[in-house]
Amino acid sequence: MEPLLWIPIVIGILLGANIIVYLVQRYLYHKAVPTTIGGILSYIFNWGALLFWPFMEITRPFWVRRKWLEKAGVQEGQVYLEEGFGFGTSPILAARMVGKTGKVYAVENALVAVATLWARAKIRMLKNLSLILSDASDTGLPDESVDIVFINDAFHEFGDKEGTLKELYRVLKPDRLLSIKEDTQRKAMKVVELIGADDLFSLIERDKTFCKFKKNA
Repeated sequence: MEPLLWIPIVIGILLGANIIVYLVQRYLYHKAVPTTIGGILSYIFNWGALLFWPFMEITRPFWVRRKWLEKAGVQEGQVYLEEGFGFGTSPILAARMVGKTGKVYAVENALVAVATLWARAKIRMLKNLSLILSDASDTGLPDESVDIVFINDAFHEFGDKEGTLKELYRVLKPDRLLSIKEDTQRKAMKVVELIGADDLFSLIERDKTFCKFKKNA
């Protein structure tokens, strides 16, 4: 078979596999998945992000991601929550930063991304990283159990933003931090506007694409 013929075959296999995963996740396990046309297409083509994962690791190396985590306030011994991690490395870095006395929870609604991070965590023998396959607005974590929440270039994709903010307010300890980084200044401004519309969080730090909020009493 001609080498070029393998390309559409591989793409077709990956696409079909992700459609099956979507249907299983939604109808068999009743886990939250996108229901809008755009959300469904984004979910089904998640394998595309996986194919470009090495490129993303080069363009956003670990020291850049670590800088974001340090800016978010991650420290040893904390309970850290990241929502919408995709195929990112931040949860792995956070697990190392919080150490053996800390804990990392990583929430994602795409089974492919969860399985990928699970395998990477197992290879690194990380015992303080727990994965949650769910929507951002339903973590299942106890009330006031988290010290730091970080969302990296994903908040604009969440379907239920208001529900997500209420969930983060519920799981965060008093006066603790929510940090959101977007890839453009325009998206970051929308985040500030949305969160500023209620009294759950107060903005304490902001630059072009990074916003940090404190949970209000």
